[in-house]
Amino acid sequence: MNTKPIAKLSPGRKKWCVLFRHPKLSDATGRPRRVRYGIGIEDRQEAEKILADLNAILATEDLWNPGAKEIAARTYHPTAVACFYEGIEAKIVDPWIRREGVIELPKDGFSIVQLTGAVGAGKTTLVRQLIGTDPLKERFPATSNARTTIFDTEIICAPGDFHAVVSFLSTGEVRSDVEDCVQAAVMAVAEGLGNDAVARRFLEHSEQKFRLSYILGPNPQLDEDDEDSDEAEETEEQVGEIGDDERAANRSNLLKWLNRCEQVADRVIRELEDEFDETATRMTEKDKDAFLQLVSDKLVDDEDLHTIVDEVVDAIEARFQNFDANEFDRDSSGWPIRWRYQSGNRSEFLKRVRWFASNHAPLFGRLLTPLVEGLRVKGPFAPAGWSDGTDVPPIVLLDGIGLGHSRGTGVQISTSVTRRFDLAHAIVLVDDATKPVLEAAQAFLRTVTASGHERKLTIVFTKLDRMKGDDLASGKDKKNKVLAALDQGILGVETALDGQSGAGRRLRRILDSGRVFFVGGIDEEIGERARSTRKELNALLTFVRNANQPERPVDATPCYDLAHFMFCIRAATDQFQKHWNVMLRGEHWTRIKALSRRFANQWSDEYDTMKPVAHLRDLLMEKFGPFVAEPRGWKPTNVSTEVKDAAVARVLVELRKRVEDYISRRLREEHLSDWRVAYDRRGTGSARLRANDIRSINEDVAPVPDEVPAPLASKLLDDFRDIFREAAAAADAEIIAG
Repeated sequence: MNTKPIAKLSPGRKKWCVLFRHPKLSDATGRPRRVRYGIGIEDRQEAEKILADLNAILATEDLWNPGAKEIAARTYHPTAVACFYEGIEAKIVDPWIRREGVIELPKDGFSIVQLTGAVGAGKTTLVRQLIGTDPLKERFPATSNARTTIFDTEIICAPGDFHAVVSFLSTGEVRSDVEDCVQAAVMAVAEGLGNDAVARRFLEHSEQKFRLSYILGPNPQLDEDDEDSDEAEETEEQVGEIGDDERAANRSNLLKWLNRCEQVADRVIRELEDEFDETATRMTEKDKDAFLQLVSDKLVDDEDLHTIVDEVVDAIEARFQNFDANEFDRDSSGWPIRWRYQSGNRSEFLKRVRWFASNHAPLFGRLLTPLVEGLRVKGPFAPAGWSDGTDVPPIVLLDGIGLGHSRGTGVQISTSVTRRFDLAHAIVLVDDATKPVLEAAQAFLRTVTASGHERKLTIVFTKLDRMKGDDLASGKDKKNKVLAALDQGILGVETALDGQSGAGRRLRRILDSGRVFFVGGIDEEIGERARSTRKELNALLTFVRNANQPERPVDATPCYDLAHFMFCIRAATDQFQKHWNVMLRGEHWTRIKALSRRFANQWSDEYDTMKPVAHLRDLLMEKFGPFVAEPRGWKPTNVSTEVKDAAVARVLVELRKRVEDYISRRLREEHLSDWRVAYDRRGTGSARLRANDIRSINEDVAPVPDEVPAPLASKLLDDFRDIFREAAAAADAEIIAG
C-alpha cells in the first residue's frame, strides 16, 4: 500500500497541503483513512521538507502510537508531527483557556453572572439591555426567534478600552461539519428530495450550530425576501460591505457545489444498483432505508465528495483574508485558532466584532460566526436608558447556548452549562412568561438544585407584555399565573429529586426571597412609561452586582454512614442502562453515528439530545440527594433547618463537580479507542454493531452492581466511596462508617 503523502496546491489557494492515507485511522472499507492537512506553507522547498519528514514517520511503524509523539517531535518538523498525530491522540482542549490567555476574567470585585434559558425566551435580549447595545445600530449580541446563540459569549463590563478575543473551532471540526453538510446534501438527492431541501441540508448542519449560509452566502434556491435574519430593518452601513459581484460569485459557487452533489448521488446510486441488480425506486421502505445506509457508507471514502469538501473548506479559510492577518494566532497548519482586537472606539469595535458574532442576513457570505467556538469581550458596557446608576457595573455576563424546545421527559443540561456553576456568583434562568416553566426550564431547576447551587439562582420571566387572556385583567394577574406555573414546576422538581431530599423546600425558600423578576418589551428601548420593567431590571441589576458577597460560614457538620450508599448507585446505573438500551435501539443510525464521531474525535461529550455524561451525572446526583440530605447525624444536634440545608448544599456542590469529572474521564478518555472502533464501523450491519459498542462502553462505565462480575462492581463502588469521601472532606462533613 502506498502511504506516501502528496503535496499539492489547493484550487485557488497559494498554500500547500499534504494528502495521505493514515495507518491508524480506518475508512469505510477498512483501509487507512484519507487525510488532507493544510501545512500553511507557500514555499515549495519548505513544503517538501515537511513532506519528507511526514513520509519518514509513515515509514516507521514504531512511531505510530500516540505515546511516540514526543520522540517524533525531537527529530521531525513540528508540522509533519502535527499532520500525523492530530486525531489519534487523546486531547480535550478547553478553548476557554485560549480566551483566558488574552483577556482574563477579573478575580476580585466583580460578580460573574451565568445566564441560560430556553431558545427564544429572550436570554440574549436581556444581555443587550444589561450592556446597553442598540438593537438596530449595534446588534450585539445577535438575536432571533431561532437557535441563535451557538457559542459561549463572555462579556466583562469594565472601564477602559474595548478588547475582544475569539477562539475558533479546529480545522478538523470544521472539516467534519462541512463533510456532514455535503453528505447530507448528497443523501437528500438520494432520498428524492427537492432542490430547496438539498440546499438547506448543504447550508445548515443538522445540529443547527454550523451554518454554511453565513460563511458562503444565502440559499441560492430562495428569493432574498425569504431570508430570515436578526431583525428586518438594516442600516446602509451594514448592507453596503458586500457588493453585487461578490454576492453573485457566492451564488455561482453554491449552485456549482449543489449540482456536483447531485452528480455524486446519481453515480453512487447507479453503482449500488448495478452491484445489487435492483432499482432503488422499486425497493420497499425497509430495503430503501438499508440502501440509503449503504449510500452513506460509500460516501465516506468517495473522492468526488471529498473534492467538494476540500473546495468548501478552502473557500471558508479564504474568508479570513478579509481581516488583518496580524490579528490572528494560528496553529502549525496555518489555521486560525484565535482572533484578538482592541479599540478605544465603541462603534468601530462592535463593527469589527460583528463578523464573528452576527446573524444578519445582508452580511451572509462573509460572516465567520459558525466557525467561532467562543467570544470574550471587555469594555465600558453599561445599561442604557433605564438604570438608576450611571457607572459601569462590575459584572461579567456568561451567555451560552439555549436549553432547547423539548417538552418530553429526560431533558439533560449540557456539561458546557454545568461546568460554569462553580465559577458563577449568580445563575439567571430566563424564561418566557407566555410559556412558563416547560420541561427545559424544569430540567434546569432540577439540575441546579441537585447540584447544590440553588442559593445562586434567580429567574427572569420575559414577554409579560405579550400575555393575553380573558382572565388576565392586570399585571398582577399575569404574574400570579406565571407564579402558579412556577409552583407546579418546583413540585415537579421535588418529585423528581425525592421529597425527602429537601430540594423543593430549598428551592422555594430561595425563590420566595425576591429572586423572581418580570419584564416586558425588552426587545425595544425601555421608555419612561415602562415603570414596572424599569423597576424590575434595576432590582435584577442590584441583585447580580451584589452576588459576589462571600458565603456565610456554615456552623453544622453532617455525619454520613456509607453503608447504604451503594443503593443510590445501583438505582442510577440501572435507570441509565435501561434508558440507553432503549435509545440505542430507537434512535436513527445517523444520530448514533454522529454521537460516536464526537467522542471519537474528542470534540464533545454529546450530540443534540443524546448526552450520556450529563444523563449519568443527573441520575447519580438525583439519587444521591436524599442520602446527602439525611445524614446519620449532625454536630451539633440542635441545628436549624436553614443551617442544615446550607450544609447539605455545600456537600452537593463538592459532590457534583467530582461526579461529573469522573464520568467524563471514564466515558471520554478511558474509552477513547472504543469510541473510535464504534465510529469506524461501516457496511451492512454496522449500525447494530456500533450500538453494541456504545452499549458495552456504558456497561463498563456504569455497571449495575448486582448484575455484573464482583470485581467490576467493587471498582465502581470503591470509586464512588472515594469520590464521596473527597467531597465530604472539602465540605467539612464527616464519614462515621462505611
